[in-house]
Amino acid sequence: MSKKKLLTVVAALAIAAPAATVAPSQTLAAGETAQVWLTNPNNGTWLTRQADVNFATSSANADYTITVNDGVTYQSMDGFGASLTDSSSWLLYYKLSAAKRTEVMNNLFGPSGINISALRQPIGASDFNWESWTYDDTTNNVDDMNLTSFSLWREDAYIRPMLDQAYGVNQGRIKIFAAPWSPPAWMKTGKTLLGDSGGSLRTDAYTAYADYLVKYLQQYRDKGTPVYAMSVQNEPKYGPHYPGLVMSATEQANFINVLGPKLSQNSLSAKIIAYDHNYDDISYPSTVLNNASSYVSGSAFHYYSSLSHSNLTTLHNNYPSKDIWFTEGGSGTWIGGGTDKGMFQDLMMHTIRFPRNWAKSYIMWNVALDQNGGPALDGVGTTNRGLLTIRSDVNDSVTYNPQYYGLGHSSKFVDPGAVRIDSNTYQDNMEDIAYRNPDGSIAVILSNRLTSAKSVKIQWGSQSVTYQVPAESAITFKWTAGSSTSTPVVPQLNTNYKIVAKHSGKALDVTSSSTADGANVQQWEYAGGNNQKWYLKDAGNGYYNIINVNSGKGLDVADSSTADGGNVQQWAVSGSGGTNQQWQVVAVSGGYYKIISRNSGKSLDITSVSTANGANVQQWAYTGADNQLFSFQQP
Repeated sequence: MSKKKLLTVVAALAIAAPAATVAPSQTLAAGETAQVWLTNPNNGTWLTRQADVNFATSSANADYTITVNDGVTYQSMDGFGASLTDSSSWLLYYKLSAAKRTEVMNNLFGPSGINISALRQPIGASDFNWESWTYDDTTNNVDDMNLTSFSLWREDAYIRPMLDQAYGVNQGRIKIFAAPWSPPAWMKTGKTLLGDSGGSLRTDAYTAYADYLVKYLQQYRDKGTPVYAMSVQNEPKYGPHYPGLVMSATEQANFINVLGPKLSQNSLSAKIIAYDHNYDDISYPSTVLNNASSYVSGSAFHYYSSLSHSNLTTLHNNYPSKDIWFTEGGSGTWIGGGTDKGMFQDLMMHTIRFPRNWAKSYIMWNVALDQNGGPALDGVGTTNRGLLTIRSDVNDSVTYNPQYYGLGHSSKFVDPGAVRIDSNTYQDNMEDIAYRNPDGSIAVILSNRLTSAKSVKIQWGSQSVTYQVPAESAITFKWTAGSSTSTPVVPQLNTNYKIVAKHSGKALDVTSSSTADGANVQQWEYAGGNNQKWYLKDAGNGYYNIINVNSGKGLDVADSSTADGGNVQQWAVSGSGGTNQQWQVVAVSGGYYKIISRNSGKSLDITSVSTANGANVQQWAYTGADNQLFSFQQP
């Protein structure tokens, strides 16, 4: 957790493994204009836009030249963010007026603010809570193997309202990463939530605990905030004097082998993530990946240990098909000598080095804490900081900390689905990372770790720009690369969409909001019901299951037909489903997609090119007609 003191042993940054995609570099527009956003702690400048600069066919020589090549791409990014813990949510809800809360939430989650796109949510209580609890606590810790006491009621007062508001501000684009600090006490050998005395997860409770997590995922999905990815234990090697659980790598793999099939049986698309602990150990996640590979999407890491970023590249090279995420980085006055400048520089280092070593996310810890580093449970300490400090002794007192601005240098400019692109870096001197967004724009983030100003040339294809970077400062450059601000959404996994037919402007709809297998899929004027919302689930090999939010069932070609006119219905998806439940989503032009059945090779199609409500959805050989083209729009 965030109170554990960071060590300062520096490890060399590994050279990234060969890129996932190599393509010709983008054709450049002459004289491209780049935005410049600067943080200089030495003069109190925090994430402030400077005068734009223009690329040219040649620019002045510089102390450092950084070559950006958007023809070489690495991992795609899931997002940047923090955690709406119990403590953070309580402060936001009870210590801010409605007007001030709206302002703060827009600054956190809106595009005019830092545009947070990822949240890591505790499953039950963490250390930053008023009290310890889970979703299935029982009197005297008696067994409840059927989970009759399961309820999310403890979130209702202020956690759920803040989560919903965050989703509203960010228009539903947030990805939730979830993690439990402890199972219910009755599931543990020590019959207590405490990590230092609770013992281990009872083997006879594996099924009940898997069902507990399934219920959590189902209810979060039904509330409109589906969980994108979940670990099964926060920091499994650490037994704290607050909710926690020590879980060996073998125990974790054994439990995941129970949990994984249950997610498939219940049509839940959440990824399962291994480990979720410090980056100085890759043997633990390797054991889990070796023994539960079919259910595990990758591994997650925290930074409370010696600097070990290069371990992540080693792990990636060993398991190139498995993803890597950074899921917790607390901060406090022990970092960087306790100065704003030191804390800011430490954060910039991590936001650059983790993604340079294949992390698909950078998620900090508390969104907000009070002037005492809380509220928190006993034993946590008072040295922690959130992105914000919201005083608990007065109302509407908000301080934006260096952590807010440091995260913003990435989160404000790098959108979900962006890909990391190739750039060279000068570790411990002038560090950088570069991304290409789904709309084609490019962001380059620089951190000058030196005590003197240095000139930097950004070389992009045949063009370049030279800029003087102040001492101990950070800069984000962003340019459009010929993109249009009207470029439509690129569909992302586990994000709710309405799927709209080009010719009619009407949405795919499950008839009568049915949850039954075999219910017909039609088009209908969009009215906002969950039967008109869908999300993509990865089925492997470039195919997707397209899952209805209302029913949890997938688009399905009836009877696995390969004929023109084969009916499209909904049906339960087990695992990745049959090939008649797997679809390619292929960009065409103008933000539209053709949706192709893996089984038949035929396209989703609105019958008779009808524009009427209730027109049937079928499959048909692809012709490129407008009744076979669809856009993915966020509800």
